[in-house]
Amino acid sequence: MKSFASVAVVAPVNQRYTYISSTEITVGQIVRVPFGRRSILGVVWDFVEALPSNVSCIKSIEEICAPYFLQEPMRRFIDWMAHYTMIPLGSLLRMCLSVPTAFDPPSKKRRELVLSWPEALSSFSLSSAQQKSAEALVSAIYAKVFHPFFLDGVTGSGKTEVYLHAAQEAVNNGRQVLVLLPEIALTETVMTRCQQHLGYSPILWHSAQTSAQKREIWKNVALGRAAIVVGARSALFLPFPRLGLIVVDEEHDTSYKQEEGGFYNARDMAIVRAKCETVPVVLSSATPSLETFLNAQKGRYTTLRLQHRYQEAKLPSITLIDLRKEKKEPLSYHSQTCLSATLIQRMRETLQNKEQVLLYVNRRGYAPITLCRACGEKIPCPNCATYLVDHKRRSILLCHYCGYTITRPHTCPKCASEELISWGIGAEHVLEEVEQRFPEVSAALASSDALNSPQKMRQFIQDVQEDAIQVVVGTRILAKGHHFPKITCVGVVDADFAPAAEDIRAYEYAFQLLQQVAGRAGRADRPGRVYMQTYNPDQPIFQVLNDRDTFLHEEARLRKAAKMPPFTHLVALILSGLNAAMIEHVVADFVRKAPQDNTVDILGPIPAPLAYLKGRYRWRILVRATRHASLIAFLEKWCSCAPLPRTCRLEIDVDPMSFL
Repeated sequence: MKSFASVAVVAPVNQRYTYISSTEITVGQIVRVPFGRRSILGVVWDFVEALPSNVSCIKSIEEICAPYFLQEPMRRFIDWMAHYTMIPLGSLLRMCLSVPTAFDPPSKKRRELVLSWPEALSSFSLSSAQQKSAEALVSAIYAKVFHPFFLDGVTGSGKTEVYLHAAQEAVNNGRQVLVLLPEIALTETVMTRCQQHLGYSPILWHSAQTSAQKREIWKNVALGRAAIVVGARSALFLPFPRLGLIVVDEEHDTSYKQEEGGFYNARDMAIVRAKCETVPVVLSSATPSLETFLNAQKGRYTTLRLQHRYQEAKLPSITLIDLRKEKKEPLSYHSQTCLSATLIQRMRETLQNKEQVLLYVNRRGYAPITLCRACGEKIPCPNCATYLVDHKRRSILLCHYCGYTITRPHTCPKCASEELISWGIGAEHVLEEVEQRFPEVSAALASSDALNSPQKMRQFIQDVQEDAIQVVVGTRILAKGHHFPKITCVGVVDADFAPAAEDIRAYEYAFQLLQQVAGRAGRADRPGRVYMQTYNPDQPIFQVLNDRDTFLHEEARLRKAAKMPPFTHLVALILSGLNAAMIEHVVADFVRKAPQDNTVDILGPIPAPLAYLKGRYRWRILVRATRHASLIAFLEKWCSCAPLPRTCRLEIDVDPMSFL
């Protein structure tokens, strides 16, 4: 008997297509269908009983990719997300079926990975506070209900052990577990703790894996063989058939926001997927986002508190170093030094005690600007409205936005002078100074440039833990999640972050970063000390570093007064084109055609702060409303009545986190 199926296809379209099947098919089945001149993957979303009268020719489903399905909760999640984020349904489906070779017949050359379900994961001891939190999670897992938890614990309190205990119970109960991490760099730490505590190595999922690795992992997840998956944000789209728990570790981290190929926040979408799957979800952080903090305050999330460090380790002391009293010049090439006399002395004392030092720097590379002292030229990126960053150790200048690279020049490209200098402070510069001042110790750089693979990160962690490295110079990659018991001295080289005026979350990010960096110190039986170098020790943010809740309440007050999230909803529209004059004209015309709606505010248009990026001129518009549904309806109407020329690109960023 022939069936007519409504199929969602893997293509950037927001509709489903009708196909005919001469064999029996099931809703959720993954199929291969003709689409234009191609053959592509799709998913049977529903059956069609009555065909439209204008349908003249219906194509046939070419292949049923048994035994793979997208279960009903996953399809509901994709439908909801497509509406909320305004990402086309087919584009979201591509994220779910991003491994097409998984549906090809196995070949003799292809090595297949066949996982077996672990018989029983081992148990491990917890403190009384950890045990109480873990029991709340386990109860929700057994009840098979949607229940959001905020795991609120100071740095080093053992939050990972709490959710691993819950994961153990889920797996022993036959349920799968997804642990989301903001960065690949954190996977090694979680993997190691899983092996130590549970005697089990989870499955890793991240962008550094090969297509062959992803194919085999996808298949094992889809067939219910993978018990625990630890991964970056894209792991959210894996087709778990027996999901029992979702964990979002370091939930506050901005890396959860996807900003290429469709904008979405994996933290928020993880909550939605948990609701669709009717399973508990854990948001874990020592420095929660304002959204999570307020949801917990209002009782929407159940708060599980760990107020003390594991095994009674003490929180570190924080000391501000007033650079105005130590040296007159700003941190620059001419100052010759990034480190104050006070910080150098504290480092020396730490090293003499056979303990380790972490120096935090907020910039990759050697220096953010290469400057000609003869003509004043700053070497720019030709594709972006920014300057090339000096990466001295690789002898290159690099754009951190588009990846444009040139060999580090010896003469000025404008006047041919040889008076080129590196201006400003980056991590490589700090490492260079450490090596000069402490030639007898081993120092290493921990940045996304230096530790650009899981293997390098694994070796680095081992070297620090085995004391083969005494001084670590790290960027954001080391600001969270890692546990190095012998690091007792943390120095923040430049604590004077300059918040961008257009970024509503700038102070929140700065606060979280300083707290997380400080949390790397004294995580075992040795007390930790944190030293923050600043030219402005009277900044309000420094006065509340030890009072997180006071900071968040004040931040909430300011956001509410400004009518900004989380008290309103925002959508950013980014219009870009190859011609500056053309895109300015298009933007003006686009705004003129906006529907009239008293419930929606249009802020802009203005040139984007990064007005030229990857060869395109950019303008930004913010649309604001008190209800998200009002925004979506307004934008759908606006986009339908204001078509754009093909040379113009429109990107829609729902709940924006970056304002560049």
